[in-house]
Amino acid sequence: MTYIPRRDYRFEYLWDAMSYLEDNQCSTCKFAEPGEYPMCVEVASVFMAEEPVEVVDDNGDEGIECRKYESF
Repeated sequence: MTYIPRRDYRFEYLWDAMSYLEDNQCSTCKFAEPGEYPMCVEVASVFMAEEPVEVVDDNGDEGIECRKYESF
């Protein structure tokens, strides 16, 4: 299921959801922006617009997961 950024029982703020992905996937993803932000611009810009993030799956209690992720 596509992730829609919003406050819920897991993430109180938008930044909490973004940090969750950065800590669990983005920091080891080849699409991350080196020396800038750990999250790639494509995903971060959609998060910041608070639009549905098509490449991020909402797995309920197991958190959110980016399908674009590729390890470097």
